[in-house]
Amino acid sequence: DPWFLVEKAAGESQIIRLARERNDAMPCHVADAIAELVDGVKSPRIAVLGLAYKANVDDIRESPAARVVEYLRGRGFEVAVHDPHVKQSPFPMLSLEQCLRGADCAALLTNHDEFKAIDPLQAAAWMRHRVLYDTRNLLDVAAWKAAGFRVRLLGAGAK
Repeated sequence: DPWFLVEKAAGESQIIRLARERNDAMPCHVADAIAELVDGVKSPRIAVLGLAYKANVDDIRESPAARVVEYLRGRGFEVAVHDPHVKQSPFPMLSLEQCLRGADCAALLTNHDEFKAIDPLQAAAWMRHRVLYDTRNLLDVAAWKAAGFRVRLLGAGAK
């Protein structure tokens, strides 16, 4: 646990503390970026792809994605969630189509293998606005852009 190391070696652990603080702030940063992407959209609907804390598992304990959902809901956004692995969640789990239908932004938060197979043209047909925020750099940006999406990658700025 990084916070345990910070406590035990306070003088030598500044870099660990700073890294941990930055990581802890990421869900809020991601929620802010999503809000920016739908700025000006009336009653935005966000499709969250992935709730588990890491790829290809069903565990949502300490999941940054769950915190992103909470931040977005706290801002009054409608948030739909799809995770092919998670069966029990504090949020209703929807099918991929139900999640994307009418969405103004799709936010990929967990890099499950299944998400690589999403057809961008089908996603475009279901969504109200073609906006993708890929926080895991998992998807084929060129294919999503070819389907008419505005794509943003975490850490890469606007693309």
